[in-house]
Amino acid sequence: MPLLQVIGFEICAENWPNKNPYELLQQNLIDKLRDDYDFILLDTGPHLDALLLNSLACADLLMTPVPPAQVDFHSTLKYLERLPVLLEQLLESGVEPPLFSQYWLYDQNI
Repeated sequence: MPLLQVIGFEICAENWPNKNPYELLQQNLIDKLRDDYDFILLDTGPHLDALLLNSLACADLLMTPVPPAQVDFHSTLKYLERLPVLLEQLLESGVEPPLFSQYWLYDQNI
């Protein structure tokens, strides 16, 4: 998936043309707050957008709540199937998310 097809990346590219749009959240917020908090929780919502990819780029842990409805279960499965592709997209952009190393270790044990 090309970078600018994700919702919100047009704004990132327009306002911060010399920055990697995947690292904006980490550089401008997470890194500044990291030493002040034990946990920083980000609720990204259920859609593929700049906030989701920025959150994946800096996340140490991913929690995905699943409401007890079949349609929600199916959409969660689609999201989890897409997660490796999203992590690869981050790697291709030059970002190595902490989740990638955890995913890679898990994937090797399957």
